[in-house]
Amino acid sequence: MFTGLVESRGKIISSKRGGKSAEIEIEGGGRSARWVPGASVAVNGVCLTVVESRGRRFRTQVGPVTFQDTNLGELRVGNCVNLERPVTWGKELGGHWVQGHVDGVGIVRSLRKEGEAWRLEVGLPVGLRRYCVQKGSIAVDGISLTIAETYSDGVSLMIIPYTWEKTNLQSRKRGDRLNIEVDILAKYVEGLVGQKEG
Repeated sequence: MFTGLVESRGKIISSKRGGKSAEIEIEGGGRSARWVPGASVAVNGVCLTVVESRGRRFRTQVGPVTFQDTNLGELRVGNCVNLERPVTWGKELGGHWVQGHVDGVGIVRSLRKEGEAWRLEVGLPVGLRRYCVQKGSIAVDGISLTIAETYSDGVSLMIIPYTWEKTNLQSRKRGDRLNIEVDILAKYVEGLVGQKEG
């Protein structure tokens, strides 16, 4: 479980596909980062397992479904990714509950500066817009963001300077694909309301 508060940016060192899975090696996490084999890590909002670590580098494995349903398959050597370690007991809970289970991939429609902030407009896959409400939460490439506006097929998000500087959003452009995870609470509510007892 994560909060969507990105801890650091990482850089793709290698990405190798073979058979039905792939391996990605990432460097990052700051000078004091320690990656523990077997531990979870959110990479662009996708929950993965550290299988090997060496200093500030770690290696993780990705299955074919994850490559198909996220933007991880598009990563190239040198690309920047958002990193977050899982929540631990006693840690301050900011952001919102993020599982690392991506619901779909959205498309950057526009990204422009407005005052000191940036406005990001994202087109959403069919079926995800219904989980979005104005001032509600959404995870975009693992970043917990507040929805500023909703449209029939997308959302508008405001990015503060701190988030801009600490995440990979500054390298994004029109047409880029972003991992989207809608608020789990909205999905639970839908499931409960739609259930019939008996």
